Amino acid sequence: MCEIACDAGFCAICQDSEDQLTDFTVLACKHQLHSHCIAKWLWHKKGAMSCPLCHDRPQPSPASESEDESDLTLDDMLMDYRQRRARDSARLHNVLRRKFKGRRETKRQERYRDLGKRISELQKQKNSLSRSIAATSRYWKQRVRELNDTWKAQRRELYDHEKEATKQTRRDLRKITAACRKARSDRRTVAQQLLSIDHDRV
Repeated sequence: MCEIACDAGFCAICQDSEDQLTDFTVLACKHQLHSHCIAKWLWHKKGAMSCPLCHDRPQPSPASESEDESDLTLDDMLMDYRQRRARDSARLHNVLRRKFKGRRETKRQERYRDLGKRISELQKQKNSLSRSIAATSRYWKQRVRELNDTWKAQRRELYDHEKEATKQTRRDLRKITAACRKARSDRRTVAQQLLSIDHDRV
């Protein structure tokens, strides 16, 4: 028999005695506790069947069972508490799942809009770069054509200068050749005159 006293209508677990509508469970050790408090106590203790005050096995007293046969045993209360806890957990899980699903969908929509804006910006940059590349290509093609035309003109001018220089050189060569022939002819004439003078002296 436990020597720890327990007032009638007072729960030693929740320290509440004002709730008169709550069902009480009288244990074999004569401790009176709220039914939901002792069920929660047993749940948190992982089924360790012990009184929170004297640590005796908290089985219902025979007197309480005989007074009200419709009362549940502690095992039934523990099972009922576990079932209610499982239902509450499932309900909370469903609520949180719907809530977080809505948040995920909202985040996905925001992400989709952000990606759409990013794609539009990148498309604008792509179009701008394409126009810039096309303008640069046209500029350098025009520049190459101008350089080709300039090079062709310079080449034609150099060719004309070379042709004119060749003609002038050939004219000078013909003049020198004619002068050389004339000098040789004059030399032969002088040589013949010298021979005739020597012959006259002899």
